[in-house]
Parts: sequence; structure tokens; C-alpha cells
Amino acid sequence: MLWIEMGFKFCFKQSSADAISSHMKSRMLLVLGLLLVGVQPVLAQRWTISPFAGYRFGGSLQSSSTGAEILIDDSLSYGLELDFDPMDSGLKFALLYSHQGTTAQLTDSLLNPSVDVDVDQIMVGAIQELYDDKFRPFVGAYVGATYMQPTGYENDLKFGFGLAVGMNYYITKHFGVRLDLRGFGTLINGDTGFLCADGSCLVEWSGSVMWQGEAAGSIFVTF
Repeated sequence: MLWIEMGFKFCFKQSSADAISSHMKSRMLLVLGLLLVGVQPVLAQRWTISPFAGYRFGGSLQSSSTGAEILIDDSLSYGLELDFDPMDSGLKFALLYSHQGTTAQLTDSLLNPSVDVDVDQIMVGAIQELYDDKFRPFVGAYVGATYMQPTGYENDLKFGFGLAVGMNYYITKHFGVRLDLRGFGTLINGDTGFLCADGSCLVEWSGSVMWQGEAAGSIFVTF
């Protein structure tokens, strides 16, 4: 009888342990399933990084004091765009940096006919791909700042905005080439100066917008 009782207790304990183990496994599988469901939208989120090189053109302003033009020379440009597609839908949020090293031509200045200046655009925006295929045209818009750094003078930070059209070509799912045509506007709001040092400005102008265009090509990686 003792052996039968011990065997019964052992079998009962073993069955209870198996039941508990099976219950824990079921709960673990349920938790794992919920985690996978929660992680899936994150996995679907896509980032694209696009280093580019291009050509910046245009850019002129008029001095309010003399009426003469200040011309920004056309030159090479380069930069980087980081895009984030939260729904994998073709609508991407963008962070854009574009740099141009150029020269400002001062047509009314005999002492300083030209000044080297760096023009940087730092902007956020969105682009929308129009088709879900290897060739994907897109449109985009940006807002941010234009940062002008003339050699020997004070730096100048202005509100900027941009529009873009272009084409993405996906060679593979995660790699491709991109062409952009962008237009940048820099708002010169109010009576301000350019090329300023020690409280005085070499050029003064009144409120207007400086327009520039940029054609660029890049290789992008999506992950």
C-alpha cells in the first residue's frame, strides 16, 4: 500500500509539474506573440540615407542703400538627406543638410569686389513618392534655416524653405540612385545687413527673398 501511495503522489506531482510547465509555456508563447505583434510596426519602419553631390545656382540680392546687386556665384554643392517612412507608405519625413562653398560678388564695392562665403541649408520636411515601383518620382517640401558664413565678417542665420521634385530608382529593395531638383528660398525679413563687422554692415538691404536652385544626384541606402 505504501508503494502504491508513493507512486500515486509521484504521478500527481509529475502531472501537476507538467501542467504548470505547459501553462508557463503557453503564457510565454502568448507573450512572445504579443511582442512580435508590437515589434512588427517598428520592423516595418524604414530609414533612407542619401549622401549627395550637386550644383547650386542662382542667388542675388539688392542693396537698399545703393541699388546695386549682390550676386552669389554658381558652384558645386554637397550634403546629406535622412528620410524616415513610419508606415512604409512612401510618405517620408526628411532631415536635409546642403552645403555650398561660393563667392559673393559685390558689384558696388571697390575695396571688396568679392567675398568667400559658405551657404548652408539645414531643414526638415516631407517627401511623397508617387508610385510603388522601381522608378518612383516624388515631390517634397522643407522648412528650416539658411546659415551664411562670409569670410572675415559676422555669420548670418535666416529662415529658409525649399521645394523639391525628383526620382528614386530602386536597384534592389535596399539600394538605389536618386536625382533631385530643389529650389531654396531665404527670407530676408525687415531692414537687415550683410557682411557685417563691429556694428556696421558693408551692404544693407530691405525685406526680400534670395532664391537658389540645386540639381543633385545621390546613392541611397534603405534599412
